[in-house]
Amino acid sequence: MSSYVNSNLISGEQVIYETKLHWITFLSLKGILTLFIAPLIAYFTSEFAITNKRLIIKTGFIARNTFEMNHSKIESINVN
Repeated sequence: MSSYVNSNLISGEQVIYETKLHWITFLSLKGILTLFIAPLIAYFTSEFAITNKRLIIKTGFIARNTFEMNHSKIESINVN
């Protein structure tokens, strides 16, 4: 699934969980106004993964944004 995640694994690191954006992003105002093109691009260019050492998030195609954080740096998690 995720070429960015797999190509940036460090030695001894394994992917535990991978996911994509939720389908509800297509029902947002942005999705309706852009005829679902913007959410579709966001859906196919976003990667989310949890490894045994890090959390990795990659979004964007031309302007790529990445977020990587070691598990030891995560202090809390909120789920809404």
